[in-house]
Amino acid sequence: MNPAQPTFLLDSYRFSWPEDGIEILVDRLREHRGELQCEMSVRTTIPPYAGLLRQANFNLSAARPRTEWANDLGRRIDLDWHDVIEQACVLSLRRWREGEPIVDLTEVEPRQKEAFLLPPFIVEGAASGIFADGGTGKSLFALAAALSVATGEAILGVYPERLCPVLYLDWEWDAEAHAERLQALCAGAGIDPPKEMIWYRHELASALESAPTVRQLIGQHGIGLVVVDSLGFARGGEPESAELTIKLFATFRTYGVPVLFVDHVAKHSTDRQHSFGSVYTRNSARLMWRIDAQDEVIGSSRLLGLVNTKSNLRLQRPRGLRLLIGADDDGRLQTVRFESCDPLSMVGFEKSLTLRDQLIRIIKANGPGEVEDLRARLLGLDVKASTSTIRGKLGTFKGVFAHGESGWGLLENRVAGLDEGDPVDRSGSL
Repeated sequence: MNPAQPTFLLDSYRFSWPEDGIEILVDRLREHRGELQCEMSVRTTIPPYAGLLRQANFNLSAARPRTEWANDLGRRIDLDWHDVIEQACVLSLRRWREGEPIVDLTEVEPRQKEAFLLPPFIVEGAASGIFADGGTGKSLFALAAALSVATGEAILGVYPERLCPVLYLDWEWDAEAHAERLQALCAGAGIDPPKEMIWYRHELASALESAPTVRQLIGQHGIGLVVVDSLGFARGGEPESAELTIKLFATFRTYGVPVLFVDHVAKHSTDRQHSFGSVYTRNSARLMWRIDAQDEVIGSSRLLGLVNTKSNLRLQRPRGLRLLIGADDDGRLQTVRFESCDPLSMVGFEKSLTLRDQLIRIIKANGPGEVEDLRARLLGLDVKASTSTIRGKLGTFKGVFAHGESGWGLLENRVAGLDEGDPVDRSGSL
């Protein structure tokens, strides 16, 4: 047999022998008790057996499965199957153990700034997440983000940096429900539904199991964003499982495009800063936003307060959106529209602000003051911070705060309102 022609991805390896019409896919690689296991598929173009010859779980580290497969395949096609299977196993084990080639870090161009697909909600080249209580509108938000990326429209009040087709992977609803939502979003934005730009698939298996098919779809349709709704079902097991969560985000990386995932808020969180399940969700995501919702007293609208709870570079300023929903007498959606608004219009939202933003807020409302004055105003808002903490925060953000005759004030030309969403340095969080 000629040497195999390998193609290596993060969690799947493909080996081909074009002259012999044979291809082997080693997929869903995993370690178990010191051995490397996988799902192996053998295909051929040789008639009358053209197509799939065999597919099953396979232990790459053991000798017996190699012999069994070689003998079974040899009964149908006269080839040196022992050599074929041996090559696939040896090359797979070697690749798994060696990993990616090393690089000289001095030759790598550093990232200058965070690149966004849809600023400030979806970053390029990684996974971004939104999480909230059930019934908050997070799936609507995710679909609105997908529509924005697919059309170039500011559906969520911001424009995407580029346009691309979107693949929406859904474990919770169905195509009809999302089609109704998409039409309502388009009606609310006054645009036509984009043809062949938002692709939908109802998922059954976990994201790990369906990864090969998803990667195929990404290539076939030129997908530039994948939406995962929702993370708990995509994980395919216990939400608290660190192993499954790590594998899930490793799978996202194999897509080769940005991922926006939807998740639920932690069940027993007192500060609501975390999504439900393993801490590795927060650790693995590049960017995460929490959505708080509050129904308005008048009208069929809902206020959404968005808080950036995780960012690898810098936290983003809180955002506010008003969700306006129009329905017919039968309750079917007719229009859905998002409008930018001040997040502080939500009762109690101020408790979500960082200490930096709390200081900006009280100085804007009351004017400059010394540290003790600012602390007293913070205590009046039920925000507890020591004088040393406040003094340190004021000194850290010299481009925001300045000390004058009346105490600590703002450099007004450098400070935007909370509803403008300008980014803040990560060190500004409590």
